[in-house]
Amino acid sequence: MVLWIGSDRIQPDGSRLALKRDDFEVWDLVTGKLINRLSDVPGGFILDIAFSPDGSLLVVRTSQGSLKVWRVDSGAEILYTNAKASHLPR
Repeated sequence: MVLWIGSDRIQPDGSRLALKRDDFEVWDLVTGKLINRLSDVPGGFILDIAFSPDGSLLVVRTSQGSLKVWRVDSGAEILYTNAKASHLPR
């Protein structure tokens, strides 16, 4: 089961919460501590937010076709793509 809270998402095992603020905040629900702040996704409304099954990645998709993937613990951007361009960070 996945719980939607507006544009927020709880990881399927219930241990992490991704909150949409100015950026995305990922919280550890066991300790109550902030894990990371992840840079915002440009272009449109947030349509989907998902954690990878192991909780190590966060994926966001927008109404204008943008898709962004981050490593939750480090905040490193893995992939950003949209209708106009895409890139893999170095």
